[in-house]
Amino acid sequence: MQVQERLAMLCAKTSNMEVSTHGQGGLTPYDISSALSGTPRGPYLLALVKYAGDETALDELIEHINAMVEKTAEERKWKLRKREVLGKISQLALIESEVVPQKCGQCKGRAWVIYRKLKKPCMACGGTGNHSTSARSKARFLGIDWRTYRNTWSHRLDFIRGTLSQWEIDVSMKLVKELRRC
Repeated sequence: MQVQERLAMLCAKTSNMEVSTHGQGGLTPYDISSALSGTPRGPYLLALVKYAGDETALDELIEHINAMVEKTAEERKWKLRKREVLGKISQLALIESEVVPQKCGQCKGRAWVIYRKLKKPCMACGGTGNHSTSARSKARFLGIDWRTYRNTWSHRLDFIRGTLSQWEIDVSMKLVKELRRC
């Protein structure tokens, strides 16, 4: 259980832990939205999708990330032969940042398998429960050659994932700060 969830459960102003729709561990989308007021739009949308389970914010989050990626491409003077890669790389970054997780095919998202009547960590996903994607699969998803992905786009994907990670850190710090006030 994460720090922000524990703090939320101790806070008298949060909703009942037993009655929560779509939120996590007693936090409703309204609790998260309220705690994040004043947060920049990108991190706010990320928190709504990831922590509050608000799927209606997913399209706006993707549009926001696409705009950020296009701005970054202009600023860093990325050479682009295929502009449609920019939109797809945003989706790939969301999947890899576990905002939109893809369940492992072996363990069905449980992170473990039964092997000889024993519960063992899933070797296919490394015990995460999420599908791990090869560089060739990512290149195929983006519609580019795998060498181009490895030499150029993997670094760009790392940059976008780093931005999403920073947003998540910002959201966590804001949640902890706001929920301590309760």
